[in-house]
Amino acid sequence: MFPLINKALAQLGSGSGSGSGGLVINKPNFLPDDICVLLDNVTRFLVTLVIPIAGLMIIWAAYQILTAGGDPAKFSTGRRTIVYALVGLGIVIISRGLVAIIIDLLGGSGIGNICP
Repeated sequence: MFPLINKALAQLGSGSGSGSGGLVINKPNFLPDDICVLLDNVTRFLVTLVIPIAGLMIIWAAYQILTAGGDPAKFSTGRRTIVYALVGLGIVIISRGLVAIIIDLLGGSGIGNICP
């Protein structure tokens, strides 16, 4: 009848630990095990999100340029929009590369080996 309550109550009882059957809280399955995987997942998500947005901004800027009708202010607005879209896309792609470099540095041998 109440699946969420039943699932929560199913976690109570005799756990696999040495306790007498208290509350067992497990880590959610979607969380990564280390910080390197988290950084990689976040930058992948940002690239996946930004590429279509940048494409739409470039299409909008092309529309602004095509409908400028000889007005230099509207033409420069469209050109600035293209430049801003490409700069934003470049920043996200560079951040992906920086994260790859940081993961490589953290995964190296020596003291403080964070990434497996």
